[in-house]
Amino acid sequence: MRTQRLAVASIVLALVNSVEAAAQKLGTTELGVFGQFTRADEAWHTGDGFGFGGRLGIFLNRRWELEGAFSTSSFDNKAPRPVGSSSVQTFNGQINFNLPFGLGGQTHDLILEGGAGGQRFASHTDFSAPFGGGLRIHFSNAVALRLDALVEYVENPTAATFGFPPVVGVNAAAAQSTNVEIRAGLSWLLGSSKSPPPPPPPAPTPQREAPPPRTEPPVPPARIAPSRAPSSSTTS
Repeated sequence: MRTQRLAVASIVLALVNSVEAAAQKLGTTELGVFGQFTRADEAWHTGDGFGFGGRLGIFLNRRWELEGAFSTSSFDNKAPRPVGSSSVQTFNGQINFNLPFGLGGQTHDLILEGGAGGQRFASHTDFSAPFGGGLRIHFSNAVALRLDALVEYVENPTAATFGFPPVVGVNAAAAQSTNVEIRAGLSWLLGSSKSPPPPPPPAPTPQREAPPPRTEPPVPPARIAPSRAPSSSTTS
């Protein structure tokens, strides 16, 4: 059991380290294009629509991103609208909170999104606020698949087709509509390449150590021959 816990902890630590190494940084720019499917609110009296758009984002750090998006879509009218189609243009500014996670050797992002902007529909422009989430699935550090699901909340004080109040024209009650938008596209992340590692420090120059001091053996004491007593000669 302890071995399994250590293995799980090692895997989690490796994922965290990979995320820290490859997450976005200050100044990284996201440039993207996408296709869009819109599930229209019943109050619009249109069918569902398809369109396309683009986005531009700037990362403040590895988690927070400021993003602007524009999209345009076309919808087939339903009664009481005249026969034909209506177009919608949406332009929003939003802030994204990125939760990076590692998978398959790459760092990906779970995105929480919210913002405000405007929506122009059938010749009138109203306040809108998108809220939702998405995924940024990286193919490399520079290219990613971006998937988003948003609920576009729209105030429609000028919508003539809403059933309340019955007077056609400005709707002082500010009727609301909510539309579901599904987006899929590609993003290019500029400035997200990893910084090259710093050069290794120079190898220390080997220094030759001074030889140990030479020690001479002690000088042996001088040997002095004993003096011989003078011999006395006996005369007879």
